[in-house]
Amino acid sequence: MMLPQGVYRLLHCLYVAITLLCFSVQADPRLGQKLMLDIRYFCQDGISIECREPVTELPLELREWLQKYQIGGVILFAENIHTSQQLIKLTQDLQLSMSDIEAPPLFIAVDQEGGRVARLPQHVLPAFSGSMALGATYASSQDNFARAVAEVQAQKLLSHGINVNFAPVLDVNSNPENPVINVRAFGSDPEMVAVLGSSMVKTYQDNGILSAIKHFPGHGDTQVDSHTGLPQVTHSLSQIMQQDIAPFAHVIKNAQPAFVMTAHIQFPNLDDTKLSTLDGASIIVPATFSRKILHDVLREQLGFDGIIISDALDMAGIADHFASDEALLNTFAAGSDIALMPFAIRTPDDIVAFDSWFRAARQALSERMQETSWQASLSRIATQKISMLRNKHSAITQQIPEKGIDTLVDNLAMASVTALPGSQAVTLKPGDSLFAVMPDDLRCAGLRKALYDQGIVNLECISTLLDASLPVMRDLDKYHYIILGELSPAISAVEMGGMDDVVALRQRTAQRASATDVLQYMTSLLTNQELANRTILVGLRAPYVVRQLTAQTQPLATFLLYDYRVDETTFTSPSLKSLSQILTQGLIPTGTLPVD
Repeated sequence: MMLPQGVYRLLHCLYVAITLLCFSVQADPRLGQKLMLDIRYFCQDGISIECREPVTELPLELREWLQKYQIGGVILFAENIHTSQQLIKLTQDLQLSMSDIEAPPLFIAVDQEGGRVARLPQHVLPAFSGSMALGATYASSQDNFARAVAEVQAQKLLSHGINVNFAPVLDVNSNPENPVINVRAFGSDPEMVAVLGSSMVKTYQDNGILSAIKHFPGHGDTQVDSHTGLPQVTHSLSQIMQQDIAPFAHVIKNAQPAFVMTAHIQFPNLDDTKLSTLDGASIIVPATFSRKILHDVLREQLGFDGIIISDALDMAGIADHFASDEALLNTFAAGSDIALMPFAIRTPDDIVAFDSWFRAARQALSERMQETSWQASLSRIATQKISMLRNKHSAITQQIPEKGIDTLVDNLAMASVTALPGSQAVTLKPGDSLFAVMPDDLRCAGLRKALYDQGIVNLECISTLLDASLPVMRDLDKYHYIILGELSPAISAVEMGGMDDVVALRQRTAQRASATDVLQYMTSLLTNQELANRTILVGLRAPYVVRQLTAQTQPLATFLLYDYRVDETTFTSPSLKSLSQILTQGLIPTGTLPVD
C-alpha cells in the first residue's frame, strides 16, 4: 500500500531522530560530529597552502573522508557556489554521503549576513544592503525590513540545501576604528541591535534555517581584526553586560537561536586567566577558550541551551598563538560544542595527515573531558539536527517571487540612505557636468551607470587607487558638481572569504593610495568653500570618517549608503541607483544614522 508523501517524510524524520538520539548516548562519542570544516579548495596534488582549485562538485576523496570520520558539518564559501543547479547538486551529494552510511545529516553552513559578507552570488540570492542599512531604517520602519530580508534569505538558502546561516551579527559597533565589524553591525544602540537580531533569528528559524548569532560576547569595540590579530576589550563588567552582551541575552531569551558563535577576543573583566602560547608567552585567555565566558556566563547566566560553535580556529587571533590540536582541546574544554575549521583539507596528503591529528585529538579529549560533558554536547548537536529535519518539512514554503525580491532590494537601499544634518536638496539636470572621485574603477563604473540610467551622461570619474590620479583643485572649476565617494575602513579578510585571502588582501591594500592621503585630498576640497558648495560627499561604507569630515566643513550635501557593492558584470548597484535617484529627483532620504 502506498503511503502519502507526508507520512513517508514523518517516518524518515522519526527514523533519523531515533538514530541521532541513540548516537548521542553512545559510550564512545564521535569526535567527527563536533567538527565543522570547509571544503573551499581541493587539489589532487601539490602543496596544500597553494591550492586554489574550488570545490564545486564533491570529489570522491572528500566524500570518503566525510564518511570515514562522520564529520558533523561543512561551511561553504563563495568559491563553492556558481549556479543554483550546481549548488543544489553539491549540497545533495554532501547529504547523500552521510545518508548512504546511515550517519546523521550534515550541518551545511554559510556566512550570508548580507551586504559585503555574502557568499551566494547575486543571481542566486541578492546580498541586500547589509545590517547597518537595516539599522538605518529602524526609526521609520522598525523591524519590517529585517524580517523581509531574513525571509528571502532563509527561503533561498533552504531551497539550495543550506541549513545553517552564520547570522545575524549582534555586535554593538561602538568603535569608529573597528576594522572588521563596522557596517556588519546594525548599529551602536544595544536595544536596536537586540530587536532587529531577534526578528531575523525568528524569521530564519520559522523558515527552516538554523541561526547562529555572533560574535559572543561582542566584537563591536575593537581596533584589531581577529582574522589578523588578537583584540582585547577592556570594558567594565557593567558595560559588558549592558552594551556587549545585552543583545545576546535578549535574543537568547526571546528567539532561542540554534547556535552562538564565539569571539577570539580577550575580555579581562570577564576572565583574566592566563594561557601559555606557542612561543612561551603568557596571554589572557580569548573568549573562545574561556570556560568562565562560555559556560558560566553564556550557559549558566544567560541560559543558552543550544550549540556553542567557535569562530574559525584558523584565524590569526588563535592560530598565531596555539597549535591546531591545542586550539581544539581548549575550545572544547571551555564549553564549545563544535570547532569551526580547526584543520584545513586541501589535498589527499592533508587527508592522510588528518587521520593522525584526529586520532590524537580524540585520545586527548577522552582524557581531558568528562563523559557527562561529551554526552551533553552530543545531545545538543543531535537535538538541533532533529530540529533541522523537522523545520525543513514544516518551514513556510510559499516562495517570494523574484520580482518581489528585486523590489525589496531596491526599497531597502532607498530607505536606508541617510542625509547628514546641513545637507541641501540636490536636483541634477541632464546637461550638468560632474566630476567624481571614487575608491576604484568598479565604483566609477557603478556610479556612471546609475547616473546614466537617470539621464546624466556628463561624468568624469577617477579612482583613488593611485596618488598620481588625484587632480589639483584648479582643474575642477569647469564642473557643475563634484561627487566624493569615501570608503572606509579598508576591506577585511572576512569580506573576501577568510584566512586564505590574507596575502591577496595585503597586496590589494598596498596598491591603493593611503587612507591618510585620500582623507587629506578630500579635506583640501571641502575646505575650499567655493568647491564645497558644489560637492556631494558620499559615505559608501562606515559613516565615521564622513562624519568627521562634515564636522570640519560643510559640503552641499552628505549622504550615507552603508553599501559599496557593484556587480562586476552589469555594473549595477542598488545603493548607487538609490543615490542617483535622490540626486536627479530631489528626493529627501529617510534613513537615520544608526551609530553615535
